[in-house]
Amino acid sequence: MNLKDLQYKYGLNETTIDIIVWIHSLYVYLFDALLYLVPKGSKTAHRHKLLVIKLDAIGDFILWLDFARGLRKLYPAETYEVTLVANQAWGDFAAGIPWFDVVIPIDRMRFILNPFYRFRTLLEIRRQGFEILIDPTFSREFQFSPAVARVCGAARRIAQQGDDGNQRLWQKKLSDGWYDQLFSSSPGIIMELQRNAEFLRALGAVDFKARLPEYKAKTAGKIAGKKPYYILFPGASWDKKQWPVENFSALATRIHQATGWEGALCGGADEMYLSRQILEATDAPLEDRIGQTSLEELAGLITSAQLLVTNDTSAVHLGAAVATRTVCILGGGQFGRFLPYQVDEETPGRPLPLAVWRNMDCFGCNWQCIYPLDGRQAVPCIAGVSVEKVWQVILENLEE
Repeated sequence: MNLKDLQYKYGLNETTIDIIVWIHSLYVYLFDALLYLVPKGSKTAHRHKLLVIKLDAIGDFILWLDFARGLRKLYPAETYEVTLVANQAWGDFAAGIPWFDVVIPIDRMRFILNPFYRFRTLLEIRRQGFEILIDPTFSREFQFSPAVARVCGAARRIAQQGDDGNQRLWQKKLSDGWYDQLFSSSPGIIMELQRNAEFLRALGAVDFKARLPEYKAKTAGKIAGKKPYYILFPGASWDKKQWPVENFSALATRIHQATGWEGALCGGADEMYLSRQILEATDAPLEDRIGQTSLEELAGLITSAQLLVTNDTSAVHLGAAVATRTVCILGGGQFGRFLPYQVDEETPGRPLPLAVWRNMDCFGCNWQCIYPLDGRQAVPCIAGVSVEKVWQVILENLEE
């Protein structure tokens, strides 16, 4: 549960949140300083040691695969050993990708709440003898990647200027000093693929252009039925970004009536309540796979699907990476940054995910919704997207 969830659940005001942030930041700052008492490691391998930090959510990592591809080319395996500090939520998935030599998974919640776990993790990193650190995160979080950069022991620590979207301005001013080099960033909202490409060009890959992330699932997925199938992904990282379940039910009915396809419901284990609600409201054949797939298995299921319909969550980026037709119900909190997709270089045969949204004047709120929200009520920019509007986009894809 993050501060935004606490704010809505317990009605915390901004002053209380600021106090919580200040106290925790002071703890992190003083506690991490203990690592300076431990000598940093020295290089022992024949290759240079490069540390890359990526502790974002699953969708952010999938979207970042395009950057990782270019980074591996810029720092070739024969010369550099690349270690990725990863979010444990997708650490195993990343370990199967050949662009990283070593993956160090971190449990984000334990990292900020358990001082012994935090110390052991940072100590392990400090002793590795890294020469270069690259932090590709544009909206850094004070207690995560900047903290790793501060104590990792690398002689060169590089990041982009970034913004203060995930930290207070005073936190950013302090933590920016923990990097040796901050490359300038273009102002305003830029799609993340293009933002990543801009940073990689600054690192030296001058001809690099943004394109769709690519991932090849190790095994093809299937559901119990023998007919072609589609996938509904009704969950989201924040429940107020979830399109109403009755809309997913109505959409399942329309898809089945128009195509005869069977469907599958996918999502995380904490979203199992959504499948019950959807199944009760439609007679369309749907296989419940929510909470039953690993990230790799989900990639296989999406790869073999005819269509994926999802909220603004990791599934939309995974759909893009495995080249499956994807339709996303999009809100306005960070409109233009992660969706709709913008690329500099088209990849033949790989469809861009399609976003459906309801325009509102408050777009760009960074999910600090100005409207009162009760219970699991979705934010108005998502709740206001009609089934008919989503269906029309799907129909256009079926015709293609």
